[in-house]
Formats: sequence, structure tokens, C-alpha cells
Amino acid sequence: MPIPGFQTHPIIYLGGFVIPIVNGFADSLTGFKQSDVDVNESMNVYPGQPHCKHDQGHSIWHEVSANGLLDLVYMCDYMNMLVKKYFNK
Repeated sequence: MPIPGFQTHPIIYLGGFVIPIVNGFADSLTGFKQSDVDVNESMNVYPGQPHCKHDQGHSIWHEVSANGLLDLVYMCDYMNMLVKKYFNK
């Protein structure tokens, strides 16, 4: 069920604009630092970004979900470290 007004140009533009803010907030919560500054700042992440990012929401979804997937990998690595540290004695 679509949310009325959610896929309008101003909302898509706003979504593209707040990606670095959301990334910074998420990093402050998890403590996992992204190794690529461009990904955190949402710059030069994929070809066509200057046009696509503010024109339609699909590319924003891909960019944010890819960053979330990397955070999931960081979390798995952290959990692996904890398991080795506390359960492999």
C-alpha cells in the first residue's frame, strides 16, 4: 500500500539529502565506522549518482541497503570476536 505523497520529487530529494545524516547517526549508535568516507558522505558511490539520487527513490534504496548490509557484516564480525573471546576458552 503506497504512502500518499511519499514518492514525490521533494520527498525523494529530501531522502537523498539526509543519507549522510542517517549514516552518521547509525555509525554513532553501532560504533562501526565505515572505511570509505565517500559512502558515509553519500558521494561518488555509484555512476550516475548526481542525477539518480535526487530523481527517483530506487537508487537511494540500493545505496542505503548496501550500507546496511556492510553494517551487518561488521556486526557478524564483532559477534564472531565475542564468541571466540568468551566461549572458546
